[in-house]
Amino acid sequence: MKKLFESFNIILKFTASRPARVFANFFFLNKERINHSTAINTVFNKIITHYNQNSLKKKIVAEECKLMQKFYLQKQIKIFSAPKYKKIADSYKKNLEELSQLNDSEQIIEYLAKYYTEDMAADFDPFFTVIFKELAKFLFSDTFKYIKITENSHESIKKIIKLQGKYPIFLLPNHISNSDHLPLCIALNKANIFQPVIVAGANLYRGVSKDILPKFNCYKLQRDYIHGNVKWLSNPIYSLVFKYYNYFLWEKNEPFLFYMEGTRSRDGKILPPKYGFLKESISFSKDSNQTIFFIPISISYTVVPEDRELVESLKGKNISEKDIITQNLELNRIYKNVKDATIFINISNPIPFTPDNNDAIPSIAKNLMKTISNKIVITPTYRLAYILTSIAKDTFNISEVREYILNRFFPVTKGDYRFLKIIEREIKIGIDIFIKKGIIAEVGFEEYDIIEPMLLEQYANRVAHFRR
Repeated sequence: MKKLFESFNIILKFTASRPARVFANFFFLNKERINHSTAINTVFNKIITHYNQNSLKKKIVAEECKLMQKFYLQKQIKIFSAPKYKKIADSYKKNLEELSQLNDSEQIIEYLAKYYTEDMAADFDPFFTVIFKELAKFLFSDTFKYIKITENSHESIKKIIKLQGKYPIFLLPNHISNSDHLPLCIALNKANIFQPVIVAGANLYRGVSKDILPKFNCYKLQRDYIHGNVKWLSNPIYSLVFKYYNYFLWEKNEPFLFYMEGTRSRDGKILPPKYGFLKESISFSKDSNQTIFFIPISISYTVVPEDRELVESLKGKNISEKDIITQNLELNRIYKNVKDATIFINISNPIPFTPDNNDAIPSIAKNLMKTISNKIVITPTYRLAYILTSIAKDTFNISEVREYILNRFFPVTKGDYRFLKIIEREIKIGIDIFIKKGIIAEVGFEEYDIIEPMLLEQYANRVAHFRR
């Protein structure tokens, strides 16, 4: 693993070179559409201009944000006090020392504006993206082969391709796992859709991931608490960086991917939407008099990444400790040992939003989430879990499953035995996977015990919205 991470660092140094970037911009689909330094300087200058218009507000905000940031840095120094985290702790100590020496309001705002913008901004490297994709075919070969792209209509992807680079487009997938980024990016690349800017929580920036994610066009969003019960976006300077950086990207028609649910669903159910990014994108549309497009994406897994970890998180365990590369390597090993682990990614038609649209944000969010959830493909494991939780017994046999299928699904097909055979084949796939994962155990001929009911329920919950 250490050698793999060292290899990534070597590749990062090569692809960052000027000749490599020129080559990528000439030959590749994904080009360096936004200059990293230009983005940072533009956002920084807008923030300075904003606060220069009100000297009293500047002083109040500077004192408030300095205090918030000092509390945050002190907290991080304590968290990373162990000797193995010395480099990280030293970095926070340096920031704390620099900030403590500043007393002038303008200097404080300049320091924090630059600090937050540099921390947030993506630094997309198109050459690295191509090399990583080729490496991924080898490192995550079993994940790669199971990715299946579907469309709501045969024109969905064509419509997106026509829009990209000309309008701001917002890709909106449901969120299952931290591993979602990999299959989503592979699918978009296969479909000739530009690598989007991806909003990634700061918790993902661990190990080699902290170097790879910015090059992969991910931008870091601090979602937790800066101090006490005060969230990062309650910090006036950070909130302004967030707004101006988003607007900068969208003015350049940069494709943008964010998860409307805001976080992974711990119990498998579709979460209610968060309004933050949606509200921001709609404000941008109205402020700039620009039509934007929302593209719902529905992802479903036959073998859910982090399924056990998600169950453990319901018991209070922290499941954000591994870097994203390690997580995907572990997932690939699981996929290698099952017959079918198809990952379905369904891409819906672009939905326009015009500046004169006055629909309420909760209504817009509800309709978008409805499209996302209704287009989730029911995998063999989702279906089997749904059936078993409906039967509601801790022991079951195949005849009970067949009886449920006949009563529940067969009438819907109007006697179509072909559909019945497809479902029965899926049930066999689901049973095989659940046995290998230890969710159920075979105790006799076509008889099984349910060993992990919470894990089974999580799979069933992924299609719970279809029951409504």
